[in-house]
Amino acid sequence: MHALVIEDDPLIAMSIEDILAECGFTSFDVVGSTEQALVAARMRCPDLITADVQLNPGSGIDAVDRICDGPPIPVIFITGSPADVVKRMPHHPLIVKPFTKEVVSRAVRSALATAEKAKVMTETIPVADTVTALGKALIVSSRAPLLLLAEDLTVIGASGSFCSAFGIDPATVNGTKLAALGDGEWDVPQLNSLLRATFDHAASIDAYEMDLKRKGHEPACLVLNAHKLEYGDAEQPRIVLAVTDITSARLAEKLKDELVRRNQILLQELQHRVANSLQIIASVLMQSARRVQSEETRTHLQDAHQRVMSIATLQKQLAMKSADKVELNKYLSDLCASIGASMIDDANRISLSSKVDDTVTNANVSVSLGLIVTELVINALKHAFPGRNQKGQIQVDYSSSDKGWTLTVGDNGNGMAAESDAKPGLGTGIVKALAKQLDATVDVANQDPGTKVTVAHVS
Repeated sequence: MHALVIEDDPLIAMSIEDILAECGFTSFDVVGSTEQALVAARMRCPDLITADVQLNPGSGIDAVDRICDGPPIPVIFITGSPADVVKRMPHHPLIVKPFTKEVVSRAVRSALATAEKAKVMTETIPVADTVTALGKALIVSSRAPLLLLAEDLTVIGASGSFCSAFGIDPATVNGTKLAALGDGEWDVPQLNSLLRATFDHAASIDAYEMDLKRKGHEPACLVLNAHKLEYGDAEQPRIVLAVTDITSARLAEKLKDELVRRNQILLQELQHRVANSLQIIASVLMQSARRVQSEETRTHLQDAHQRVMSIATLQKQLAMKSADKVELNKYLSDLCASIGASMIDDANRISLSSKVDDTVTNANVSVSLGLIVTELVINALKHAFPGRNQKGQIQVDYSSSDKGWTLTVGDNGNGMAAESDAKPGLGTGIVKALAKQLDATVDVANQDPGTKVTVAHVS
């Protein structure tokens, strides 16, 4: 037997080839792209195809779709992207990576057995004389589980894939009532009622979902579609019933939902631990600032404390949202409140306020903007109001438009004259570095009274 292995990873392809060899295959074509697969299939028709979905370049699904335009070929998808297979080719066996030898071997044996039964079916299933060429073509050529039903819900034609998928004897299927198929698992009152209503044009079956319970098998989740065929006055009406097994898809959805739930729990735990860690760091810095004798050291520790609190405020905003988006209005307002509570000892003497539009941005930009505001506000508190009884105001503004955004931090303090000869400090360096990350410029100007720092980004 000859196999076509469509897989762009050489090591994975080698593993699949070894498993197929143990299943009796003696020759192989291993390809890594859609076009290579088409060429290989034209050169030699395979007895089995295994296919990955995402190729470089191309798609395994596209390759299989074009190759299988002719005679049916057993196909097994082995991929890490099962959603595309479930959506486009749900009738083919699906193995999700990482796979084991046993799973692949079992799938190969099942696919070969199904192909052999389908071959027998095309040769042995008699088709009722009253079925037209259209009905016969549907039965013989369909790779999907398919039934052709008479008005009394008697089976007058069945595809080989239906018989093999649901354990029905192909030699006795014709002439059997739908409700009597197998061990009676198809005797579903609601399904029978819908089929009869379809004959009467009173209803139709479009994506009807039901659970099929068979003895000795796990329940199968099926999607049914039924369409009435009219042959004119000389013929009795028929219904084509198509069956799609979506058990694997439902299981994949369940596993996905469980994974999402577990990830949410882990994320919540991570956020809790991050918040605690930031609080511990901030507390240690504040306690250290209170105990040191050096005023310069105390100032540096207070600055570090406020930088940590800036990050903690952003972390709190992100923890309350499911997406990586931050509302700057609330974020900067909370940040200013946090800075004021920790660094302004008399709110009647110095006020800190903010005016921010309804911009929503991502976490990375928010972090940079928050740190810029922190540095500029700290700098204003340290230098703009040196007098112990000096009153003042600090205003933080942010606005955006199609042309870009502007962040300003201004005060009505002493201005820059007294500091004109001073060397730039750590805060100034941090602001410039963060502005560069945001592709923004920094402008410092006297506004008589006080100082105004503008950080602007032009789109």
